[in-house]
Amino acid sequence: MVLGVAPVSAAPGDPVSEAREQVASARARTDEAAQGYFEALARSRSLEAEISGAEALLADLEAHAAELRERAARRAVEAYKGEGGGYVVVVDASDPLESARREKLLDSANADDLRAVEELAVLRDELEGTRGRLVAARDEQVRVAEARRSEEEALEELVAEAEGRWRDLEAARAAQEERVRAAPVVAAVPVPTTGAPSTTGGPASTAPAAPDPAPDVPAPADPGVHPRHDDPFLVCTRAHESGGNYAVVNRAGPYYGAYQFLQTTWNATAVHAGRPELVGVVPSQASPYDQDDLAWALYQWQGNRPWGGRC
Repeated sequence: MVLGVAPVSAAPGDPVSEAREQVASARARTDEAAQGYFEALARSRSLEAEISGAEALLADLEAHAAELRERAARRAVEAYKGEGGGYVVVVDASDPLESARREKLLDSANADDLRAVEELAVLRDELEGTRGRLVAARDEQVRVAEARRSEEEALEELVAEAEGRWRDLEAARAAQEERVRAAPVVAAVPVPTTGAPSTTGGPASTAPAAPDPAPDVPAPADPGVHPRHDDPFLVCTRAHESGGNYAVVNRAGPYYGAYQFLQTTWNATAVHAGRPELVGVVPSQASPYDQDDLAWALYQWQGNRPWGGRC
């Protein structure tokens, strides 16, 4: 996927074209920073899953070792108290021969389990080392994601500034063109060739025509339901993330809206989608149409990674 908008060559001396090129360049740089942010975030989530798996395995190893130790102790007791089955009841532990026999019985009964406990201890140490490396790698990816997020925020300000300058220049150009169109046209005075002279003694003049009234501009229409609202991916993601509640807020992130956007993710997507007017808007306060629009734009841009790949 090619991120960003290719810069448009500005016409020499054309400030509107220059502003448009600056906007395209700022958007491309923001996309690049956002891409790094999403990659670091995805990697940190993957490492979190590996850490959870290592911790679960460690817990299983500890439980298994405890079970083996308990079984060894139980078998030792049975060796002393049991009757038959190859075991000898020791009644006089002061006899050196009987003491030696007791030790041999205990060693024989527990040897396999004790070896297993030792092997588990080695495996546990190795797993602890792996877990430590995973935690360090996760922490580094979190640091990278935070650095990219800070870079994104600075670039979003540049995009907003460039967008504002572009809009101001476009508005000024449109106003100038409108003034030119609305300027009255002065008709040329005809030179009479025949006929009686004017009774007023002055040349005849033609009154300028009144400019046409400006057409009424209709109010923006309600966008209604987004065309992708019922797309299976959006339906599935809404169900998993919020149960379809567009106003919900999860303070853990915090995550906002039907698609549980982080504010940074929302801002980056708004810039990428060419909707800078949504930058800084709290996602849960945006319209359902706009939430659907940016969720679809993010899906087209990053796939289902931002949502953990569930749908």
